[in-house]
Amino acid sequence: MTRRISLGVEVEACTIRLKNMHIGRHLMLPRRGLMENEESYHHDRSIGIEYSSRPFYSIREALFGIKTGLRKSITAHKLDRTRANGDYTLFFAGTWRDRFAASHFHVGLGTDGMEFEDATRLCRHLHSHLPLLVALMANSPVYRTEITSRDSNRFLYARDRFFYPLEFGDLDQEYREEMTYNRDRKKRTPTLEIRPCDAGLPEYVAAGLVIIKAVTMAWLARRPVANVNRHDLHLKGGLNAARHGPTACLYWNNRRLKAGTYIDKFFREYDSFLHRMDIPAEIFEVFRLFKLGWNGAGILRRACELHQRRHPRTWQRYFAAGYVPAINALLRGETLTTFIHSLGLRPPVTKRVYLGGRKW
Repeated sequence: MTRRISLGVEVEACTIRLKNMHIGRHLMLPRRGLMENEESYHHDRSIGIEYSSRPFYSIREALFGIKTGLRKSITAHKLDRTRANGDYTLFFAGTWRDRFAASHFHVGLGTDGMEFEDATRLCRHLHSHLPLLVALMANSPVYRTEITSRDSNRFLYARDRFFYPLEFGDLDQEYREEMTYNRDRKKRTPTLEIRPCDAGLPEYVAAGLVIIKAVTMAWLARRPVANVNRHDLHLKGGLNAARHGPTACLYWNNRRLKAGTYIDKFFREYDSFLHRMDIPAEIFEVFRLFKLGWNGAGILRRACELHQRRHPRTWQRYFAAGYVPAINALLRGETLTTFIHSLGLRPPVTKRVYLGGRKW
């Protein structure tokens, strides 16, 4: 197979109203003239906003394209005051009240998409790595406006409704499963869709694409499936990932591993393919932070707890007031580390953190 791997994402988002710092589900749709070919915004019935990207062929292109695409909603909305009373900005979390926001990944081959037989084969390679994706992208520590110890409340409360777990090797066109085959739709080629991950910041979405692309490259190179777990361990690994994120115990060929050790093993297993990708430095920072116990949920939880200690009754407004400039700067091109500092947090030093025994 010589066709290039095409990658796409769907990212759902909540909103923050700037007038009163209320986190809700306002609909922010930019004008169609701002959209690139195959890029779109939709009204999602559950959460409000759903951004669908165009196809990407490199990780660097994906990170830039996702940030640019999401920023269009904010920029266009500020320019068009007739759409709502007051300005809004985007807020990324898998849950906040009682609705669920997700990041969905799409994989195709070239401009023709992916045949069902190919999608089924790729599904086998990706299946046992799904708990890693859940742990890495967990971003819903707040549920019904209460701060919890769980990293992905969305996974724990919505899995049976929106992304039911599959047996190894199973794949069909049922959209409520953790992986599904999307047949050719209007203006969209058929793809394999991966559904269990929380809505996240662009850097975390791009990090998820790194994992998916590395596994896809190994499949195209006719490598054997690297990780196959029993179904009960697949289920257990997913629950562990949702509860504990970067400190979870996951499974590799039925062997229990800490999430940080799993990341190292993944980087060693797919080393040659990762070296062939154009991966920005800030994406490696995502993986280094993960090894030190930080993911999207950890960032959100720490920021919320900081304001809850200072302002017990009105902490949500103070948190939102700090989040607004931080997310706007991130979408304009600032780094994840700057975003964390903007929330009033001190991220750990990652200079001596190696991935798979290498300093990437």
